[in-house]
Amino acid sequence: MSLTNFDLFGHPVAVPQNVTPPRRRVVSQAAKRAKLARHLEKSNNLVLFDELLDFLKAPLLKQQIDMDATFASDVGTVGVIEVDDNDPTKISAFREKPSDPKPLVDAPNEALVSMGNYVFSAQALIDAIEHDGTLEDSSHDMGGDIIPYMVSREDASAYDFTFNQIPGSTERDHSYWRDVGTIESYYEAHMDLISVMPVFNLYNSEWPIHTQQVNLPPAKFVHDGEGNQGRTTDSIVSLGTVISGGIVERSVVSPGVRVHSRALITDSVLLDDVQVGRDCTVRKAILDKSVVVADGASIGVDRERDLARGFTVTDTGITVVAKGVLVTP
Repeated sequence: MSLTNFDLFGHPVAVPQNVTPPRRRVVSQAAKRAKLARHLEKSNNLVLFDELLDFLKAPLLKQQIDMDATFASDVGTVGVIEVDDNDPTKISAFREKPSDPKPLVDAPNEALVSMGNYVFSAQALIDAIEHDGTLEDSSHDMGGDIIPYMVSREDASAYDFTFNQIPGSTERDHSYWRDVGTIESYYEAHMDLISVMPVFNLYNSEWPIHTQQVNLPPAKFVHDGEGNQGRTTDSIVSLGTVISGGIVERSVVSPGVRVHSRALITDSVLLDDVQVGRDCTVRKAILDKSVVVADGASIGVDRERDLARGFTVTDTGITVVAKGVLVTP
C-alpha cells in the first residue's frame, strides 16, 4: 500500500523523494507527508497514530493549559506506545493501559500514547483478525490483542501528531488531545471549550472543525414574565436554546435546551433537549439528552440525595443524570 501521492486527507500532493527526517517538532509540511508515506511503505500494514502525553510534569502542564485535571490522571487508562531507541517511527511494544509508562529516551518526562487512530491495509487487518480468532486465550481486543500482534510481527509504525503544522493555532492549543473514556475526562473536555483562552479551540477560522449542523434557530435570551433576565457567563450555548429568565454560568449547553425562570446552572454540561424548570439548581452536573428537571428540583447540591435517586456521582463531585430521566424536587 502506498500513499506517497496523497496527504492525510486524501488530497494529491507532490512528495519530495529526498527528504531528510527532521528533528522533533521542527518539520515542514512536505517532510511530514513524506514521513507518513515512508511509514506506510515500510510497515505495509499498520500506522499507529500517537500523541505525546506529559505524565510527570503534571503541575507544570496544569499551569500552562489551565486544566483542573491533568493528563497525569490518564496514566493507566490509555494505551502506551514504546518505540525503538534508534528509530522513533518503529513500534517496539504496545502496552494497553500500563500503570508505569516507559518514557521517551530524548524526553524522560513524556510517553507516546495511542490516540486510537489506525491506518491498515485491508488484507493485513483481515489476517490479524482471523489469526486472533484462532487463539483461545485472546480477549479479541484491538488494543490488547490485535495491535500487539502486529507489533510483534514488526508490521507497525508510529506517527507523532505534534509534528503537524495547524494553521492559526497557538502554542497553547496546537497539540490538544484528551482521552474521554472517563466521566472526569469527558467533563473536563467540555470545560476546556469555555475557558477565556480555550485549549480546545473551536474559534480557529483557519482550521475549522466540520461537523453536522442541526437546522435550528439561533439561541435566544429573554426576560420572563417577572422581569428576570435570561443570561449566560463563560458558557457555550448552542442553536435552538432558549434561556428565559434563568442564569447559566461556566457551562456547555447543547441544541434545543430550555432554561426557565430563576433557574441557576453552573459548571455543567447539558446535552440535547434538556428541560430545566423554574427555581431549579444544577451544579457541576452532566445531564444526558432529554432530561427534564421539574420546577424546584436540584442536582449536584446534595450528594447523598443524588445517590439515593440513582444518579452517578464521581469522587470529584460530578453528578451524572441518565438520558430521559425526570428529576423531581
